[in-house]
Amino acid sequence: MYMRPSRENSTDIENNMRNLVYHLERAVVSTSTNTNGALEKINIVIDYKGFTLSKAPPMKATMCTLEILQSHYCERLHRAYMCNTPAIFNVFWRMVKHLIDPNTREKIVFCSAPEARDLVLKEQPDLSQLEKCAFGLLRTEDFNPREYLEEIPFNQSY
Repeated sequence: MYMRPSRENSTDIENNMRNLVYHLERAVVSTSTNTNGALEKINIVIDYKGFTLSKAPPMKATMCTLEILQSHYCERLHRAYMCNTPAIFNVFWRMVKHLIDPNTREKIVFCSAPEARDLVLKEQPDLSQLEKCAFGLLRTEDFNPREYLEEIPFNQSY
């Protein structure tokens, strides 16, 4: 699941959280089962390319997002890859990282360091499945709702 905060165009926190849960549920539905019959976990790639402070969500939205991920999707989340984070983000991360559950915190990977690249390549060796922001080969695509809604029908059950 790709997220691009620089393209955020809404300040309605409640509806943003509904939108987040909707897309997380679509991601869950699109996962398959592994050879042991267990459902696969989801990865979230958050690409901050083009992000500015004027597009920054309110702290309440950030905390709600973290609460949703760690309270309701903790066992479904494999990794959250943070790509192209601006320098100011380091200050923000130092403030909030202590508020995040340690199990969730260890699933968050900042993709600016060589170690992060090694981890991504180890966990996702098929780079044709990843966009360039996460060291992959795919170019960043504009959101295409028709393709998105037709490719993964939401009426599947798991």
